[in-house]
Amino acid sequence: MLDEITCLSDKPNYKFSVGLPNGSEYIFHIYYLTRQQYWMVDIQYNDFKCNGRRIIMTDDLFKDFANILPYAVAVINNKQQISPIGQNAFTQQGYQMFVMDR
Repeated sequence: MLDEITCLSDKPNYKFSVGLPNGSEYIFHIYYLTRQQYWMVDIQYNDFKCNGRRIIMTDDLFKDFANILPYAVAVINNKQQISPIGQNAFTQQGYQMFVMDR
């Protein structure tokens, strides 16, 4: 499974959920830190919560929790080799986020 998260925007603070193949969902809270100029994410899955993870380019943003989270969250950019910087990273710089099998 590889599903792109298509609701990413340049809003500095927003929440959304992504349905998973097992019938549950990931709930995301994405927010932009203006002074640091980078994006952060909180994730919730059932009773598990992980708060304050910086969004970086990776094949599994929550690899530390692979025993709890059934699907990986990847952040990629085919044009750049650095992690998302700036408020328009997801709307104008080509960064994409995916939920995928581990």
